[in-house]
Amino acid sequence: MPPPTTQSPTAAIPAGQPTAVVNTMEGSATGGPTAPGGQPQRTVAGLGFVTFLLVVGAIAFAAFVARDWVIDWGTSVAACMDGGGAWECVSNHAGRTQVLLPLIAVLAAFSLARGAGVERGQGRGIGYLYALLGFGALALAWSMGAAA
Repeated sequence: MPPPTTQSPTAAIPAGQPTAVVNTMEGSATGGPTAPGGQPQRTVAGLGFVTFLLVVGAIAFAAFVARDWVIDWGTSVAACMDGGGAWECVSNHAGRTQVLLPLIAVLAAFSLARGAGVERGQGRGIGYLYALLGFGALALAWSMGAAA
């Protein structure tokens, strides 16, 4: 069996016909428009700063607010365990609102901040919605944990 022949793409064009190369890719390899110098251009003004504030806010919430809630919950569990209830003390309402909810809120805020950063890199303004949802998750955890 003879080997398959490969024909160059320009061999099918008759001689004397003009050939043109059309670039169908606009922008860089990341998909966004490029600035002079080939770097991706960030077209969403202020989203980087809002994302930075969300990350700093999540770290501050975890370090200054949720930490105190976890310590308060831990001291209440120790007193409850001395009374004889083991599982009920650990899985009570305060455990969910002062430990689990802040942990989920901080992880959600970090994830949404990452999503906002990706959208900023792509030049899309929906990253503001991600940042707003991150701030909302932290505010919800704060309001529910402070009431417990």
